[in-house]
Amino acid sequence: MQKLIKKFKFENFKAKNSKTGKLQTNSKNRMENADKAKTPSNGKKQARQREIEAKKDKKAAAVRERRKRLYNARRIAAAAVMLFVIFIAVMIMKAFHRGPIMPAPEYRQIGNGKAITEIYEYTDLACPACAMANEKLHEILSVYGDKIKLNFKHFPLEMHRWASLAALHADCAGEQGKFFQYADLLFKNQKDWEDKEKGPTEFMVYAEKLGLDKEKMQICLANPDNAERIRLEKAEGNAKGVEATPTFIINGKLSIGAGAIIQEAQRLEKISKEAGNNEK
Repeated sequence: MQKLIKKFKFENFKAKNSKTGKLQTNSKNRMENADKAKTPSNGKKQARQREIEAKKDKKAAAVRERRKRLYNARRIAAAAVMLFVIFIAVMIMKAFHRGPIMPAPEYRQIGNGKAITEIYEYTDLACPACAMANEKLHEILSVYGDKIKLNFKHFPLEMHRWASLAALHADCAGEQGKFFQYADLLFKNQKDWEDKEKGPTEFMVYAEKLGLDKEKMQICLANPDNAERIRLEKAEGNAKGVEATPTFIINGKLSIGAGAIIQEAQRLEKISKEAGNNEK
């Protein structure tokens, strides 16, 4: 009997423990499932991290773009200010005819270095009006050469196809001591070369006529410094208000056309007469 009671108690205890164990297991499983529900998977974590990084990159890109736009705006503003300053400076120089005048090469200077009248002539060797002014200059220099210092400046106009090339040939003739003689031939024979479709052969014909060394001429023509000097002289003329040819700057005063030379000749004539009367 006692054995039966013990067996019953043991089985009853075992059943309770089994039931309690199942309850504990189920509770543990529920807790784990709840934790899993609360905790995102690794894939979701990575996706979330990528999203955060993408937002950071987008924000950084926006900042860089703003800085780039600001930098470009500042550069444009600085360039605009610089252009405005240059424009004002050019206008001032044109208004007052100031600014440095590059000395013409010695072979393009004629007259008395201590003369009372200094003339800078901006001219185009293909310009008919310049050819007329050249004749007037010869007349004035023949009479008042001791009272005038002439500086010949190139100002080839775009409308004259061969003007720059003619200027270059004249300068190369000048290096052999024949600038004014060569320029005279160009002025007198403008109709023979100014409208040529191809490079005028007359330029070398004039060189032969003056007895110039052909090899030296070719070397001079090939030297880029000589063409650059002509370009810079035209830029200088533009800065000083030269817009047409011939233009003269006589003792610092800008005048256009041969009329300025005639007026200067009249002034020199008056000075000469007054000097003669004082001597008497």
